[in-house]
Amino acid sequence: MFDWESVRYFLAAYETRSFTKAARLLSVEQSTVSRRIAEMERVLDVALFERTSQGLVPTEAAARISGDAEEMARRSRRIQDQAQDLRAQVGGLVRIATTEALAVFVLSRVLPGLSEHHPHLRFEILTGYPSVDLMRREADLALRFERPHRGEYAVQRVAQLPTAVLGLERWRHVAPDALPWIDVSMPGFSPSEEAWRKTHVGTPARWTTNSYLMQAELVRQGQGVALMTQSLSTIYPELVPLELDLPPAPVMDLYLVAPLSIRNLPRIDAVWRAIEGLDTLFSP
Repeated sequence: MFDWESVRYFLAAYETRSFTKAARLLSVEQSTVSRRIAEMERVLDVALFERTSQGLVPTEAAARISGDAEEMARRSRRIQDQAQDLRAQVGGLVRIATTEALAVFVLSRVLPGLSEHHPHLRFEILTGYPSVDLMRREADLALRFERPHRGEYAVQRVAQLPTAVLGLERWRHVAPDALPWIDVSMPGFSPSEEAWRKTHVGTPARWTTNSYLMQAELVRQGQGVALMTQSLSTIYPELVPLELDLPPAPVMDLYLVAPLSIRNLPRIDAVWRAIEGLDTLFSP
């Protein structure tokens, strides 16, 4: 007979198509994953994966049981959530996915006070959020610049952030097409400010990065200009809004997102309420 732990190993191998990647995902040795899968195949008396030089190839049997395995994973997470909800005090781990910049400039200002009020809360901050899947519970909450388009989520817009082209004073009288632009681009996510810049400025970006923090630092160093939230000019006084002959800059909507199934858990609700009133943090 196989247990829930065996199903965890199966799902990790099925999703990653690799014993090595599955082991990294589960924080165990590769041999442990291989042994677990072999034991599961022995108990079920069916091959689940073909071992090839390119990695694991799921068999038809693996594909057929993957849906039930996913359901077991969801039920296990639900049991864990409900058990934690029974605790009288607000406590436990809350994992928040967001960008580096929002982690540094927002969460670092909001969460310390919450931690003092609820000393049994623990936080894990995951930057690089486009790769984080809330439905697979790789995080509990996300602070992001886009609404989810599918799935069962609680969603709240927590801020509307005006943007402006920011740069050092020396760039003030340079034409838009002659400016060295610095873009943020992320796999799986198209920032609205990048789309605006590409639409209204014909020249390609001088720099492209997936980090808002690096973008801000490059602008501070005088490497170029960027369409950024106006509030950054209060954090970096040397950055000034540049009045260019361009259409109005977009307003960026910032959303707080959590799976509906956990939104009302005490630990999630405490963090949600702490983050939802963010407008005052972004006054230019």
